[in-house]
Amino acid sequence: PDVVALKDRNGCYRLVNAACAAVMGQPIDAILGRTDEALYPADVARALRAVDEHVMSSGETVTLTEWVPSARDG
Repeated sequence: PDVVALKDRNGCYRLVNAACAAVMGQPIDAILGRTDEALYPADVARALRAVDEHVMSSGETVTLTEWVPSARDG
């Protein structure tokens, strides 16, 4: 159930699992090779890129936790 994604140093998605594709609302093939800038609004893409840059410069692991409402949540 965990969302897993792997990006290269240029921010292109190289691997995503089915849970990631479901959360992103796109098929896996539509995500691979694209960047956050191509997939998200500009403010979200900038925030994600900042996390990526932090990870690459520090070597630290970062876990992002998001709540995504489902149809059951109203």
